[in-house]
Amino acid sequence: MKLAKYISIVIISAWLCIPNALYSQAADLNSNFVFTGDDNTDADTIANIIGIRTDDPKQIAVDIMYAALEFLGLVAVIITLSGGFMWMTSAGSKEKIEKAKRILWAGAIGIIVILSAMGIATFVIRSWLWATGVTP
Repeated sequence: MKLAKYISIVIISAWLCIPNALYSQAADLNSNFVFTGDDNTDADTIANIIGIRTDDPKQIAVDIMYAALEFLGLVAVIITLSGGFMWMTSAGSKEKIEKAKRILWAGAIGIIVILSAMGIATFVIRSWLWATGVTP
């Protein structure tokens, strides 16, 4: 059980750190960009040079929602895998098999709920975008 906890901590840590490493790329320091305040430089240009996102706040909220659902999906898969591992290593013990079955059911229900939430969220967002005249 300690091994499963260790593996899940490593996977969660990697999942949390990889996007930070991808978004923290160094800016192009060889561009010789100097902000002089003239009309040729706008906020988007400066944001692109230093690597800041300029998306719409609604899009950022949608991205956060999808990231949270993906994380929960990963957790549900890990729960399902741990239940399968527990069943395989039960050595015929009735108590361990029953516990593994409960864990597998919880993981399967979790996956179904998460996939349903992702489907409903996608439907609502696309319907909202269609109703407002924006093409997704």
